[in-house]
Amino acid sequence: MTLLHFPNLPRIALTGIFVVVFWACGEQKKPEGTESIPQTGKMVFREIPVWMGSYQDTLPCTDCPGILTRIDFKSDSTYKKSIVYLGKEPIFDYTFSTRGRWFVRAGERILFLDSLQEKKVQAFEIVGDTLLKMCDSGLRPYTSPRYWLPKVM
Repeated sequence: MTLLHFPNLPRIALTGIFVVVFWACGEQKKPEGTESIPQTGKMVFREIPVWMGSYQDTLPCTDCPGILTRIDFKSDSTYKKSIVYLGKEPIFDYTFSTRGRWFVRAGERILFLDSLQEKKVQAFEIVGDTLLKMCDSGLRPYTSPRYWLPKVM
């Protein structure tokens, strides 16, 4: 038998090849620890940092017992920082919340908080996966544990 007896054979073979190719290129599961982020019509995969979460402790204050500070980091590169000046009355007058964007420069362990309300950038050194050390204006982390925020979640 020759191809003359099966005139549709090339068309059937091409259809089979397309089915196999589309099946093989179908939807695949995302790797563990990644999220998809829409960007100019394409899907880009980015690892979620292990240190991501919430950090809280009482930082030093010059005219009160301390500043209760909590920072919640989200995977969309935003954060919310809440602070309460302890020992001040009425407490509602001394409770503040700011939101903004966070970023880490490539190859560094310094985390920058860019506030939407304040006109300043605050920096922390990322230590392991569970500790942030506040940095001074020269981006040097404070050595005193009084300026450190441990991870709470």
